[in-house]
Amino acid sequence: MSYRPFISVVIPTFNRARQVQAALKSVLAQTYPEFEAIVVDDGSTDGTDESIKQIVRLQGGNGRQVRYFFQPNQGQSAARNKGIDEARGEWVAFLDSDDVWLPEKLEWQVRAIERFQDTCCASITDARLVDNLGMDTTAFRESGKRYEETLGMYAEAAGSLVKSRDPFWVSTLLVRADAVKQVGWFDPHLEYAEDHDFLFRLALVTSFCYVNKPLCFIDRSKSPPGSNCRPWDKVDVRLHGSQSMFEKWLKLDSKLPPDVRKTVVQSLRQIYSAWTNWYLEHERYEEARQAACKAIKYELTTKLAIKWALIQVAPSFARRISPKMRVY
Repeated sequence: MSYRPFISVVIPTFNRARQVQAALKSVLAQTYPEFEAIVVDDGSTDGTDESIKQIVRLQGGNGRQVRYFFQPNQGQSAARNKGIDEARGEWVAFLDSDDVWLPEKLEWQVRAIERFQDTCCASITDARLVDNLGMDTTAFRESGKRYEETLGMYAEAAGSLVKSRDPFWVSTLLVRADAVKQVGWFDPHLEYAEDHDFLFRLALVTSFCYVNKPLCFIDRSKSPPGSNCRPWDKVDVRLHGSQSMFEKWLKLDSKLPPDVRKTVVQSLRQIYSAWTNWYLEHERYEEARQAACKAIKYELTTKLAIKWALIQVAPSFARRISPKMRVY
């Protein structure tokens, strides 16, 4: 491996003093030596600053630099953008503070970008997906990807991302710094799926190469029963975030391939149909009618037409037979 670029690893965190230590330690354990770690503390109040300083003290003279920044709480996108602002590397990698890397993660990705650097500015790896309910799979397996080769090119990334996040996870991403700036960084106005939005916009300007190895552990745990629900675990927050994201993508009209644009429109129809069900469940019938009308404007289907008619004449009956929006 003759190509040895300097990499900036951006780790945003908020009130994860224990988890961020594990994440940072997994970065410092990388077999690829040319990197810096940038931890952006988004207003933590749980001693995160001291936990990071403890690791910095312990790393001693191993030559790997950890840079720590504190900012008032502004959200994960703002924290990532601060890390990008401070990055000195030619390439940037991202790691959420509740995820960890395997030691060979960066080394394998540098091999991939060395092979494909003439055709792509971004690389992903497979990832092990785990949660507190026993889930144990990988991102590639979950999305039906069965690659023979260890390194390869991912075709039609934008088309895949408009349908689903899989197999793209920002904690596996390595991307050229100039490509990040070209697409406009992370959107701090999105409440949900801001990483999905960023990856989609990135896919419109560059191809992706992949490493067919699960080199990252990603925690997919949901909030435990009886605990305070995280904002993105709420159905309405997820719906609003997805709606904002797809509406934003539709405004990129001239940059969207026709098949991708069609899928965005269909996704918005599905979002507003889901909003209809959510409003019915909460007996907000006028808002349900408005949501159904918006869904029909994006795409008229037989089921939508029947749902709209039922809401007009028998909203209580429509509520009883509509799917319950427990998980979006």
